[in-house]
Amino acid sequence: MGLLGYAMLIIPGRVALRAAKQLRALTKGRAVCPGLRGLTAQWIHLVATERPLTPAEAAQLDAMLAYGPIDEGLSVYPANS
Repeated sequence: MGLLGYAMLIIPGRVALRAAKQLRALTKGRAVCPGLRGLTAQWIHLVATERPLTPAEAAQLDAMLAYGPIDEGLSVYPANS
């Protein structure tokens, strides 16, 4: 166990921005940082637990965290970057 008797699970989530929003964010980012070549965003979930999760609890947590766009392995890196 970690500090104060809790274990911290760090669980990567799905992509945080759909392609259109990702491209808009890249455009805004380039306005302040012209050399910016790409942009990605991903959710990260932090779960504090007092004990290891049972298989049923782990499955329920996985189901609860399966939201948002599915990562298609694409990130915004336009051809003219």
